[in-house]
Amino acid sequence: MMEVRIMIVEDERITAFNLEQQLRKLHYAVVANVGRAEDALVHAQNLRPQCVLMDIHLAGSMDGIDAAAQLLKEWDIPVVFLTAYADHDTLERAGATTPYGYLVKPFEPRQVDAALRMALARHASERALRESQSRLALALDAARMTDFELDPESGRVTYGRYLPELPNPDHALDMSMDDLFERVHPDERPEVQAAFDACLQGMRLLDLEFRNAQDHAQPPRWTRVVGRAQRDGGRRRLLGVVEDVTNRHLMQSRLEQSAQILSHAGEGIFIADVDWRLQSVNPAYLRLMQETESQALGQLPRLLAAQSAERLQHLRMELLQHGHWHGELQCETASGSVVEFWASLAHKRFGAGENLIGMLADITELKQSQARLRELAYFDGLTGLPNRVLARDRLEQAVLRAERSKQTLGLLFIDLDHFKAINDGLGHAIGDLALVEASRRMASVMRASDTLARLSGDEFIALIEGGDVLQGSVRVAEAALQALAQPLKLDGEDIALHASIGMAYFPLDADDSERLLRAADKAMYKAKTAGGQRYRTFDASMLQPLIPLWKLETELRQAVLEGQFELHYQPQVDNTGRLVGVEALIRWNHPRRGLLAPGDFLDALDSMGMMSEVTDWVLEAACRQMAAWRAQGREIPRVGVNVHPTVLQQTELPARVADLLRLHGLPGASLEVEIIESALQTGLDTFVCLEQLAKLGVTLALDDFGVGFSSLSSIKHLPLHRIKIDREFVRDLHISGRSRAIAATVLALAQNLGMEAIAEGVEEQAQVESLLEMGCHHFQGYFYARPMSAAQLVQWQSSTTLAS
Repeated sequence: MMEVRIMIVEDERITAFNLEQQLRKLHYAVVANVGRAEDALVHAQNLRPQCVLMDIHLAGSMDGIDAAAQLLKEWDIPVVFLTAYADHDTLERAGATTPYGYLVKPFEPRQVDAALRMALARHASERALRESQSRLALALDAARMTDFELDPESGRVTYGRYLPELPNPDHALDMSMDDLFERVHPDERPEVQAAFDACLQGMRLLDLEFRNAQDHAQPPRWTRVVGRAQRDGGRRRLLGVVEDVTNRHLMQSRLEQSAQILSHAGEGIFIADVDWRLQSVNPAYLRLMQETESQALGQLPRLLAAQSAERLQHLRMELLQHGHWHGELQCETASGSVVEFWASLAHKRFGAGENLIGMLADITELKQSQARLRELAYFDGLTGLPNRVLARDRLEQAVLRAERSKQTLGLLFIDLDHFKAINDGLGHAIGDLALVEASRRMASVMRASDTLARLSGDEFIALIEGGDVLQGSVRVAEAALQALAQPLKLDGEDIALHASIGMAYFPLDADDSERLLRAADKAMYKAKTAGGQRYRTFDASMLQPLIPLWKLETELRQAVLEGQFELHYQPQVDNTGRLVGVEALIRWNHPRRGLLAPGDFLDALDSMGMMSEVTDWVLEAACRQMAAWRAQGREIPRVGVNVHPTVLQQTELPARVADLLRLHGLPGASLEVEIIESALQTGLDTFVCLEQLAKLGVTLALDDFGVGFSSLSSIKHLPLHRIKIDREFVRDLHISGRSRAIAATVLALAQNLGMEAIAEGVEEQAQVESLLEMGCHHFQGYFYARPMSAAQLVQWQSSTTLAS
């Protein structure tokens, strides 16, 4: 056992020496024996004795009482005073320092030993108590608690410390019981008072939670009180702790809300463990998978179990690298039906474990609708053949394949001879039946590797791939002419079907799809001018008529320099005939060839890289004209300008439009930018550009909808205001079920997305009536007005207003 370290502070050196000898005989270690208080403080700091025997009256500027106070305060060292005599005042001063004993001189060894033992035991007990109190205070701090004592006789409540969360807004550590109960919510006050009374009377445990009384505008705070009544002699009191449990109630409320949301969510939601075994699912998940909870829990989610090992490995890698994955997955439900899902998966850590969280949405109907819309958009509604859009795409793909494989590709351009006479003489209904039969007969002679498509009207193309393409093209052309020439009777009428066919080959006659189509077209016209009902193969002599097209670039550059372009405007009206806007259409006033439409030169402008420059001119001219109309008091709500996809990718376009609107004093809504579907496939820059234009107030219209490759998700997330139904579907609207279905789908889509639909290419009263029946109320086309100059538009508007 280690010796106890003692320091002696005594200025009577004989007394000090004798005391030291006694202590050593009692097996105490005397670490210092000094006669001045100042020396005692120095030694105490360095030697840290466990107890000090100190004379009250010492030589020097500091007596034993002051030194004892500093020893206890600075280093928690207990002091036993040594004294031979002391007056009353001195003893009072000494008592204020909380001495651990007195030894009266002279003293016996046993008295010294007893005094020291009692002092050390008391000091150890007090230190243990302080440490226990400190740990308790720390625990209460960590738990956001405080202790309290309630005295029923005095009616007072005393808190150990102040907590801002507790029902004690006045920061008071002492209050009456009435004040305490006033801080309890009125609805719960009687129950709380009864619980306190029952605890005091029955000496039972008190454990309850209640709301605090507070401003109704604030969220409620909750308090928990735990205590027990005790008797101290004949005195009763209630001791306990108070805890703010508001966060727990808020969390419990949020958990209940989350449970309600999960229970009523339309999407299937699941939680799986680290091995992807289901731990929890919501009702929507069970409904989507058509299984019970007992069937699902503990199993791999049915959606994941249906995937291949390679797909599952890919999902695991994505989740490991990125923490989340979303995409389309397909599986068979418990009832055997195949369902398409949009799945969002994420790895989340809850506590010590990893969990897989999944959310599933049934997109089966959406996928079916998209497939149906794709079929309507890419296949001819009358014949079922690929339409112009799909035909051009397949032609480009075929050219790429032939280029990669160093093979030859054949293209047949087929035009029915004198078909207009059938339409005019027998009517469109018979004409449509003839087109269907012609398509069937031509398709019957195609090889399995060939593709037949309808471009428009009575024009078709056939792609000849594989095998001996040169001989195969000739055989298909001859077989098609023979099949078409077979007798045909429709509605009691004998009809003769003949065709002119032009053939061209890649790479013999052209080095890209556009030139190949043009070459086959030229060869077809050679066959037609030769009398029809025959085929012709393209040769170099047919290029001569194309030479003016090669000069086009030079003439276009001159047109830009000399200002040969002008704008014409085509009205857009509602079902009452009221003007709702105009579309600005560029025209080239060619010095020799007269007024040229955009189709004669826009492709050349794009290939020359001049599309941006010309678009800038169109925007400025349209804004300038709009400002002039407004100055004249003309009510023309907006002017639409077509913007090419390449221009939409230029970051400076929104700033240029903002400058033009500001220069001409126009609101953003007076300008509309029309884009085609292919623009939506050009990347993020286009989306950013359209967002910035919309922020200027400029309205956005999607032109030629239904003939491109835009996705519904792209349209959904764009700030579009209008969708224009393409003229190709409007033209056959009243006689073609497929065209009518496409138009109806576009109208429904526009309505569901909060957009306005406008039909373009309206030329007949029957088309207007069909569109009105389907809910379309905005029109553009020759039935109402052709494109015209600005001056002519003013006259047209005036005459239309007068007629109304």
